[in-house]
Amino acid sequence: MAIRGFWRTDGRDFADDSFAMWTPIAQGPPRQGQLVRADVLEATLVSYASDWDAITSPGEAGAFGTVERRWSRAGGQLARAQLLEIRSTQTFHYHGPHLDTLLRIHPTDGRAPFDVRRSMTVPMNYLALLHRTKQLVVRMGPRGRSYDIDWERTNLLAGTSPAVVISPHGHVFTLTGRADLLLTLMRLLASHAVDHLSHMLDLRNQDPAVAARVMDAIQRAPGL
Repeated sequence: MAIRGFWRTDGRDFADDSFAMWTPIAQGPPRQGQLVRADVLEATLVSYASDWDAITSPGEAGAFGTVERRWSRAGGQLARAQLLEIRSTQTFHYHGPHLDTLLRIHPTDGRAPFDVRRSMTVPMNYLALLHRTKQLVVRMGPRGRSYDIDWERTNLLAGTSPAVVISPHGHVFTLTGRADLLLTLMRLLASHAVDHLSHMLDLRNQDPAVAARVMDAIQRAPGL
């Protein structure tokens, strides 16, 4: 049996005390089933300990991220944000809970940080990430009016997956946990509209001009 979703009627949320369930009425093949209503008789609130679930849950692999061409050409920026507050709501979408958050945005143009409130659906496979880090990567709209969390880049920034750069000559740089440098590289790639859906950036397959700028940033970083 599997819960498929909640029903709403007359403005009431059945999630308060009941839910819709798909249950089999005959074993297949072919399998047959029906939708039934089930009442909640007992429920237990499960909390997540930062030193347990967040570590054991694998989540999604981090990446240097995708770039939407129109956003990049119009002047969109990647910025760092701090998660100051997170509150649960009674709404749960198919792919994750809907949460109320307070973010502190650190603009890239030198302006003072500012706070924004956002209501958002957090994908289930990224919930554990919020137990590991409060530092997020956000995609700022060209006019600074929209702020969307970039979960893949945030995962890489948090060090939950390895971050690797291979130089044009084949030298391997492990940058896991180097948040400032990784954000610099993410911004550089985004400014050149470079998509990279992996935690490993192989500069042997990149434009030489972009590769040169990436290597310059790495060589300037302390400790490398």
